Amino acid sequence: MSAGNQGPDAAEYGEPGAASGGAGDGEWAPARAGELAWTIDPLVSAGDPIRGRLEGALRRWSDLPADPASREIKSNRLRTVVRYDPGLARVRWILKQYRHPGRLDRLRFRFIPSHAEREWQALRRLRDLGFAAPRPLAVGIRRSSGSTVEGGLIMEEVGGAVALLDALATFLPGGADGPLSPEGEGLIYRTGILLRKLHDAGADLPDLHASNFLFTPSGETGGTIYIIDLHSARFRRLSARRRLWRLSRMVHSLLEVMPQAGIAPLLAGYQGERGAVKGTSARLVQLLRVQAARRVVQRIRSRSRRCLTESTRFSVERRDGARIYRRREVPPAELESIRRGGPPPDPLKRDAKGWVGRIEVGRSVYWVKRRRYSLWERIRGVVEGHRLRRAYSVGFSFEVRGIPTPRVLALIEERRFGFVRGAFLVTEPVAGGEPLDGYLLAEFFDQPRPSGLRKRILARSAGHLLRQVHEAGIYTQDFSPQNILVSPQALREAEATRSGAPVFPSCILSLADLDSVHLWRRLTPARRRRNLIQAGNLPEGHVFWSDRLRALHAYAGGATCFLDPGFIADLREGLLREAELTLNRDVGGWRNRWRRWKARRSSPR
Repeated sequence: MSAGNQGPDAAEYGEPGAASGGAGDGEWAPARAGELAWTIDPLVSAGDPIRGRLEGALRRWSDLPADPASREIKSNRLRTVVRYDPGLARVRWILKQYRHPGRLDRLRFRFIPSHAEREWQALRRLRDLGFAAPRPLAVGIRRSSGSTVEGGLIMEEVGGAVALLDALATFLPGGADGPLSPEGEGLIYRTGILLRKLHDAGADLPDLHASNFLFTPSGETGGTIYIIDLHSARFRRLSARRRLWRLSRMVHSLLEVMPQAGIAPLLAGYQGERGAVKGTSARLVQLLRVQAARRVVQRIRSRSRRCLTESTRFSVERRDGARIYRRREVPPAELESIRRGGPPPDPLKRDAKGWVGRIEVGRSVYWVKRRRYSLWERIRGVVEGHRLRRAYSVGFSFEVRGIPTPRVLALIEERRFGFVRGAFLVTEPVAGGEPLDGYLLAEFFDQPRPSGLRKRILARSAGHLLRQVHEAGIYTQDFSPQNILVSPQALREAEATRSGAPVFPSCILSLADLDSVHLWRRLTPARRRRNLIQAGNLPEGHVFWSDRLRALHAYAGGATCFLDPGFIADLREGLLREAELTLNRDVGGWRNRWRRWKARRSSPR
């Protein structure tokens, strides 16, 4: 590695302006953008046409995202990525603006290189080692009290490249459930070879997944695989255990478009002639499958929390004594109008604690649930979170898991002295959605048996919905038909295009009222049975035992164990008991019994 191409060392990353000299010797360049101090690639000489455009871009660095020649690719609280056209022939740049607002990050980057510095160093080192990576042009940082608080990086865009996942999807039209084509197998094998070379070179990439690789097709060489997004890269010796763990992350990301059979060529390319990991091929493939499954669970858990933090898709704001969690596409002005306005003229539900209704703001339509909390609920909410916060996070967790539910849009918390005294939950309306019990009563009450294809589709869809919830390990305290929404339009389309086959369109039924859902409670057999009893708690006359058996068969996925006579008898007894409890709550609840008891005590004998 030549001296001019060495990555910036510790001396280079002192206080801005501490070193003198031009960019040609690799030290701090005189070009500045606000308080950012820049280092330009020493290979970009003073006579290079790129040099003038580069220095001009650095002088107005903070204004580049709003430039007409820029197009934003990604933006969140910590990073903004922009594609920029500098006006050069067939050349575009990728601009990355890094921000480190957290105290922990500032403390950490006092002792280790920041994201911009680490990516700059990794790109230069990998290019010098012969790997295909974008060409870095300039890096800049801003320090405060010895810590890096802001960073910037400019690199050339890889022309004509597509994401590795998109290239694999082209070679594997059948997707994850299709066969493995020779072209797709060859690309997977080459990916394994590249991963082995990276690990042998000491490149440890914690964020190793298929989205960080680009593919440029070429007829002569078959194409080139580029590696990008190296802000978390480290260089060290990798143990066999760490190699397998990193490889499992790559397998997990590839399984979106690659069948399970693709793990074998990936591992064969990675092992090569001299195995990097000891063990038989079959055992290693099985181990990668198990670890990739663990990655799925980790990914779901980490992504489920993103709705409560500042991220690319979500925003967290504080305004006038309220904390607002919202998707970025929801206008803040509309949420403020919902918060300041009162309930709709005809709410779906209203009591002393709040209301539920449909609200129109401008051209947008929202379903809003308003709830006020008592003193005990405010205190308990500090420990376990309040009900609407739970419904908001559970709604996004369902979306991540693919369970149909009204799409959560925003949560507005009204706070005082650190306690949540009230909240608004804003969701998308379900087109024509109405509760399942009301729909069944209106459509099938006086119809003779058999009731037709539509009811069979509803029964099977209900069983499939509960099966989805339980397969995700989720328990809901109230899986009653009142909390299941029916989309009549989707049901009519399914009835017109299907002939009673056991298929379950996810848009027919969706689960609402998620504040009684618990992601962290263990799903025991008793709780499974309770949810089955709650879902089947519908009065006879328009729902029959055969309909419940169809739903049970769909829930079991055709398994005969659930059709055991003892289980069916137990379920029937539980349904009768639940119906009796429901009748007592509706007709003779504890308040009525208390009033009757007091009346008897006060009446003369």
